[in-house]
Amino acid sequence: MAGTAPAALDAYEANMRTILTRLSAALADSSGTRTGDLVVLNMFDPYQNDCLAHPQSRQVFEDLDARLAAVAAEVGAPVVDVFATFGGRVTAQNDLVCTYTYMCARPQDVHPTRAGHDAIARALHQTLGY
Repeated sequence: MAGTAPAALDAYEANMRTILTRLSAALADSSGTRTGDLVVLNMFDPYQNDCLAHPQSRQVFEDLDARLAAVAAEVGAPVVDVFATFGGRVTAQNDLVCTYTYMCARPQDVHPTRAGHDAIARALHQTLGY
């Protein structure tokens, strides 16, 4: 398994580079000037509380987000730090996981709750300033 992680990260980065480059080009006019906003939201760790016994699992999300940030910088797109917004750097039980996702519900669901969507919107507003 450890041998596949770098390859998976490389594939993720390559795919994000293709996606963001194409989106950036699609937003450009005939002179190459971007005519719209391209904004990237990084990933949060919905499994953070489940993985307290294995804190190295958080590193996977940090590695994905670092690669995403590098690609976003290449295309000049700001990154909204949803990882931090959802308390991703907390090293103990993170109550935001239960508030911002359905991970404490039955059945579990990694998707944001209304409160989670509101937190993402606030982070987006803060990052973009409008």
